[in-house]
Amino acid sequence: MSIFFVCLHVPILLSITGVNIQVGLVISISIGVLMIGIGTLLPNTKRNALFGARTKWSLKDDEVWKQTNQFAGKLFIWFGLLLMAVGFISIISIGLFASMLTLIFAILMIIIEIYSYKSYKNVESN
Repeated sequence: MSIFFVCLHVPILLSITGVNIQVGLVISISIGVLMIGIGTLLPNTKRNALFGARTKWSLKDDEVWKQTNQFAGKLFIWFGLLLMAVGFISIISIGLFASMLTLIFAILMIIIEIYSYKSYKNVESN
């Protein structure tokens, strides 16, 4: 995480000092790489209280945990790739980018929550 924050802060500091750097591009690529890394780790995590797609339902059952984290991992990878692509094609302001990022991330969390619930109901019925 420290390396991640350094990757975010160095370009911002350089931009403040007058160096011509596209901060939005650096931020979107950094967050995209982080999301891809998390997405790669999620499918292999065992049920725990610290890391993973921890929903009310995934914490109740190992199979639901596995299904939810595999699904969430794929979503995180696609989201990371999308963020990196948006960084290259985007000419929007950092504020608008941050708002879009927050909204998209909230939507992802809702989708994961719904998937986890449906997975739990499916496992419970079998």
